[in-house]
Amino acid sequence: MGLSQIAATLALVGVPFALSAGTAFFTGVLRRHRSITTTQTAGEWLTDAVMTVPDVRCGVSPELAGDADGYWPHAKTITLGSSTWRGVDADAQAIAAHELGHAIEHRDRPQLADRLALARRMNGVVTQTFVASALITVLFAAPALLPLVGISLLLSVTLGVATLIEEGLASRAAHRWLALHEPRLDVRKRVTLGLVSAFAIYASEWLGRAALLVVGATYSQWFVAAEPLAVTVDAAWLGWAVFFLTPILALHAGATLIGAIRPPVADTEFRLAWTSQREATWEFHAALVILVWATLAALHPWSRPYAPLVVLAAIPAMGPLAHLGRGMALVPVIAAWAVGAHVGLWGDGTRPMRGRTPRPIPATQLAVLNEDTLTRLGRLVRVAYVPLALVWTVRFMAG
Repeated sequence: MGLSQIAATLALVGVPFALSAGTAFFTGVLRRHRSITTTQTAGEWLTDAVMTVPDVRCGVSPELAGDADGYWPHAKTITLGSSTWRGVDADAQAIAAHELGHAIEHRDRPQLADRLALARRMNGVVTQTFVASALITVLFAAPALLPLVGISLLLSVTLGVATLIEEGLASRAAHRWLALHEPRLDVRKRVTLGLVSAFAIYASEWLGRAALLVVGATYSQWFVAAEPLAVTVDAAWLGWAVFFLTPILALHAGATLIGAIRPPVADTEFRLAWTSQREATWEFHAALVILVWATLAALHPWSRPYAPLVVLAAIPAMGPLAHLGRGMALVPVIAAWAVGAHVGLWGDGTRPMRGRTPRPIPATQLAVLNEDTLTRLGRLVRVAYVPLALVWTVRFMAG
């Protein structure tokens, strides 16, 4: 089995994201003319709008660090990226209206909103598990992992419905609110197009995963059809690598245990992208990849009981592999996207903007002080690689 099959597998698991990006490109072309403008920026419009919605007590803030448009229910705050906040076109207002729709839905159906948010977070974990188990199955032609591939994909498709429901309800609430409060028909039509386009992007990704599930029996056999990827483990090199990496793993495990028992003073999903980068440090991923690779590649009987633990330990490190899977499938889409932006078919560069973005709300005001069980469980899962480090350390010390 060569690198071509690995590349094909990465492209396969990236199909849902390719469909999503292709849909975004198509809808971007449809909305390339930004001639429909409003008298207010999207940030100003949203600030005024939340004051007129009954029983919605929600702050509005620009997000300068991550350029994130989103509604954060724990802090009752809507954030808009700088380009969205300053935009005076109907597309920027569509984004603001959609986030306002999330706030309205949380007001009307708080229990449903909480359950959908929980399902969405779980969906992220099982999707990463699918990518991880699929790649490990191909690398080592391990049919024993095929049930995990299928189950994680099935769960991803099932839990993905929560995202569709959550985004669909928010867009519907925004559309209904605009029908009563937006006097301009052209703005309402353009905002509606933006809301439908955003939902189509989410739906195309879900349809891609559903399609993978339908053809699962075919590609699961292809995953294990070839011989495992040839790999040799240099025991001396591996021993020294684990010897130097074990302190890093131990420190990370200690921080994980302390964080699970006593949450940090201020940790916020408001800086979600930055937090992910902080948690997914290069040292942690490098050490984990070495341990996973070495354990799966070893043919010694004592390594076999750790196979389920290897998969469990690989889950929190699947961010880079998941992005790699997306990237392999998205290269043609990204190329077309860049060419389209260069020739002016569409792009943020043509968005009409006005003014400066005000100072954002301090992150300390958006802190998550009470973490739920799922968050703590996710941190404990990261400790699963510690026995792997111990096994390889003992083997190294034993010569």
